[in-house]
Amino acid sequence: MTKYSRATRTFAKIAVHAAENLNLQPALSPRESWDISSRHFYPKNVASMVKGSPRATFLSLCELGLIKGVAPGSYTRSVTNKNYAIRAIELLKLDPKLTESQLWSKISFARANNQMDVVKALFSKGYISE
Repeated sequence: MTKYSRATRTFAKIAVHAAENLNLQPALSPRESWDISSRHFYPKNVASMVKGSPRATFLSLCELGLIKGVAPGSYTRSVTNKNYAIRAIELLKLDPKLTESQLWSKISFARANNQMDVVKALFSKGYISE
């Protein structure tokens, strides 16, 4: 079993919570849903609450219409995180057992910043649409 840092588990939880919020409260925007969820899990840690890469990855998936129940739209300007997310989903469809670190090693040589935690959690929980 892979050990995950607290941040890894938390950003995965934020992503799933945000997707659940969007399905329960369709009037929320993806950004509002992420912000609500990040404040819930990081009520006293502003730096983690506003961490850009996990949020941009979630918003990219929403923007592309890849989160079930969320209409595609314009939610982020992040091109890099969007490309990471798309590639991760392609890899997970081929091998759903890939871990976050395995995904990242197949996508980039840059330092990971919790992007794969978001994608893997949403994929594993069934929130990624086909």
